[in-house]
Amino acid sequence: MCRMPRPPLDRRIVRELQKLTRRGETAAEIRRLCAGKAAQLGVPRPSYSTVLRVVRAERRRIVLEARRASPLDSLVRGRVPTPYELEQFFSARIEP
Repeated sequence: MCRMPRPPLDRRIVRELQKLTRRGETAAEIRRLCAGKAAQLGVPRPSYSTVLRVVRAERRRIVLEARRASPLDSLVRGRVPTPYELEQFFSARIEP
């Protein structure tokens, strides 16, 4: 079987896929919703396997972000949270 190389995925489409993943949509629904955005941008819509790859990567990233230590973890360990920890904690809470 001859496999064709995948065309590069437009960054705007990747951001749209990530946004829809964070909203909790399924991969199939994300692909359907993304078709309009791809047409609007004049780029080919991504295949289901490409959407699934991005969705899975984003879901893994969401899980890892949730596991990240919070400033409270630092306090429980008996140390003062660093400014970086505080910034990351509050910026993660503000983003939609």
